[in-house]
Amino acid sequence: MRHCPLDARHPKSKLVSVLARVGPWERRSFERRYGSANAASASTGAEPACRMYRPIKVRSRGVIGMAFIAMLAAMSVRAASPPTLLTLPLDMVDTSGETPSRAQEHEDRLKVLAAYLSNALADDQVYSIIDPTPIGTAIVKARSAQSLAECNGCERDLARLAGADRVLVGEVDKVSSLIGSLTIRIADVETGRIIFGRAVSFRGDTYEAWQHAMRFLVRELEKSVAQAR
Repeated sequence: MRHCPLDARHPKSKLVSVLARVGPWERRSFERRYGSANAASASTGAEPACRMYRPIKVRSRGVIGMAFIAMLAAMSVRAASPPTLLTLPLDMVDTSGETPSRAQEHEDRLKVLAAYLSNALADDQVYSIIDPTPIGTAIVKARSAQSLAECNGCERDLARLAGADRVLVGEVDKVSSLIGSLTIRIADVETGRIIFGRAVSFRGDTYEAWQHAMRFLVRELEKSVAQAR
């Protein structure tokens, strides 16, 4: 016996009483879909020419269940994945008036500190770090006009170009050969809300002093993220 989409004899279907009351147009529609033999047996209550079943409901429930499971899996992946972060080059503010200039040495230190910061955050899975290389030209252009830490939102524009969720800017402020400070700030790219912001003072214009300050800020950032989770 072949299968059909609906069991005409099923007590819940009430198909026998329904077909007994319908008009010719409805009856012809049933015949086109299920065959004249089944229409006749349904209206009289006789044994149908084929056994009918309801695959559509079963199939739809299965599809809905699978879609729900897929949605939960996607939400779980998003929750487990850290937000993406674009770390922009750190800026230098030197108001010490010290001579000779140590601008190139400072720039080299800033690059090392930025790399250390990105690697530390990636290793600890605090953020998924975005490679800034594809937007390198745009970064150089923006930085040549003004400090990225004080550019009134240009850092968020750069982060959008890179496809990052958040953006980090920072600067070293050298007051004298003995007194300096390091500041970093992370903002949400979409809203501009400051996610994290800290400043730490340090003594000495040396790489070791700068690195010690950066390590402190990384620990503070990691604690802030852990508390927010």
